[in-house]
Amino acid sequence: MSEKRSGQLSSVKNALRILKSFTASDPVRRVSDLAEEIGVSKSTVSRLVSTLVSEDFLAPDSESAGYRLGYSVLTLGGALTSTNELYREVAPVLNDIVLQTGESAHVAVLEGHDVIYLNKNTGPYFANIMTSVGAHNAAYSTSSGKVMLAVSDPEIVDQIFAEGVKAYTEHTITNPIKFKKELEKVRRQGYAISIEEISKNNYSIAVPVRDANGKVACAITVVGPLSRVNKGKLEQFIRIMKDAAQDASERLGYDGE
Repeated sequence: MSEKRSGQLSSVKNALRILKSFTASDPVRRVSDLAEEIGVSKSTVSRLVSTLVSEDFLAPDSESAGYRLGYSVLTLGGALTSTNELYREVAPVLNDIVLQTGESAHVAVLEGHDVIYLNKNTGPYFANIMTSVGAHNAAYSTSSGKVMLAVSDPEIVDQIFAEGVKAYTEHTITNPIKFKKELEKVRRQGYAISIEEISKNNYSIAVPVRDANGKVACAITVVGPLSRVNKGKLEQFIRIMKDAAQDASERLGYDGE
């Protein structure tokens, strides 16, 4: 590969890393912060940011010296949500979950060692939940991640723990033997529960959604504060989620065989 070609690919990669650094919890980024995070010079980031601004992928923030995502990102997001089958077919199921539980629900897919939230339907009551569309969370610390890891190649779990895992709370499962036993339990019961494993005072229940080929395409989750549930309500929500999984799977063409 030519030196010029290699430099072009590096610039593209860094530009994409800049775009991916924006999140719902960190919507404004400064050039200096981006340079430190990505590990390149401020002059390089400044040039990349200028190009992204010219194409409307970034926009100057009116209240600071930083930048926000531009409308071109929204255009791409609209193209994805209008054509993505998971988003389109599972969205009504999320709405039903919220109506039946009063809590928030989302759909997540597995990408590498993380879960990415493809869609979210917020419940009517406040909940300090660590999810937003496009956000990433470590798969081992979430119920949706456990549902998808339970049917994934076992080597993925080995890789996750070989690289080292973070204890987000005292309830995060960081022992690989214990985690594999947890996945066995998930496979037997057909759902996963996470109680304060990624954030304090919250729970989530996830179920797998299968596509027309019978493969797990995503996970759907109900999530909320522990203060609003008890053992009886958790059991009720598990039944609701299992029905939701069947509905979503049928919408994707799964016939149960």
